[in-house]
Amino acid sequence: MAELMQQIETIDATIEIQGEEDWKKAYQKVVQEATPNEVIFITGSLYFISEVRQYLKNN
Repeated sequence: MAELMQQIETIDATIEIQGEEDWKKAYQKVVQEATPNEVIFITGSLYFISEVRQYLKNN
């Protein structure tokens, strides 16, 4: 993950990048920090998105 974060920073140094191995923790942190006008966009494989969808439906 650290290598990917470094590659993104070389493309645009103005992008704030934070890493978290546990996607649920990352999601909760983003939700807490987001303003009402911001959109949270989650992407990944169909398998991953099915996990996220189930989590969001149940919480």
